Formats: sequence, structure tokens, C-alpha cells
Amino acid sequence: IVISTIGLDLPVQNPATRDIAALDAILQAGPARYVDSARLGEKGNVLIFAHSSHLPIVNNQLYKAFNRINELKTGDSVTVSGGGISYIYTVTNVRLTDASEEVIDLSTTNGTHLTLSTCDTFGKKSARWVVEADLVGTVPSAN
Repeated sequence: IVISTIGLDLPVQNPATRDIAALDAILQAGPARYVDSARLGEKGNVLIFAHSSHLPIVNNQLYKAFNRINELKTGDSVTVSGGGISYIYTVTNVRLTDASEEVIDLSTTNGTHLTLSTCDTFGKKSARWVVEADLVGTVPSAN
């Protein structure tokens, strides 16, 4: 995943589990796609989540992977590459929400989207930053 406006360029993992303990261990190595979300190139919503931490000392820098997603603005570009294709998304919404109230739509009937999510380490434990983006195009990957 590459988001040049916030200096983000990290690989995304594709775990095959919903187990919370396993996902927490996976997130120590960076962003991950939620197993029940769409895959790149499929109709639906690709959900990618990662840690964020604003603590003064963070030994594992991947705990800061999504530290700046709250700085994204409508119209910013997000590129996720896989299978030789780069998928280009445009940010449509950035919001702070409560995990207990938020339902992220993973249906395949509402277009092709990307959702990024991370906790808000300054807010209450259930506070989450959610960024929504729509697919605007694809190009062959440089790698």
C-alpha cells in the first residue's frame, strides 16, 4: 500500500484467520487485509487495517503503520498493488468512529472500494479512524 501524501509505503499481509490473537500477532509485522473482505480486483470492499501508536517510545515501528491516515483528505490517492496490477483509489471519507457502533460494509453489491482502519490511540479504547476510498483505475505494477 502506497499513500504518498502521508509517506506510507508498506506491504500488506493476507492472513486466512479471524482469530483475534492471531491477527494481533500478524499486525506486529504491518498492515493486513481482513480475510472476509474483497481481494484486489474483486467487486466489493477491500478492508485493510493496521496499528497506530503515538506513544513517545515505540520499539516496533510497524505499530505506527497507520499513524497518519487521519490526515488524509477527500481526493487523496491510495495505491494497493498485487498480482502485477496497481489499483488506484481516491479517498472519499475520513472519520473518527466508535468500533462498537461502526459496521463496515463488506458486501459485493455496492461497487469496488477500499477501507482503511486503525485505532485512535488518544481516544477511548473503541475509537477508530476509518478511511473510505473508491477504485478509480488500474495500471500495470512497476515491480
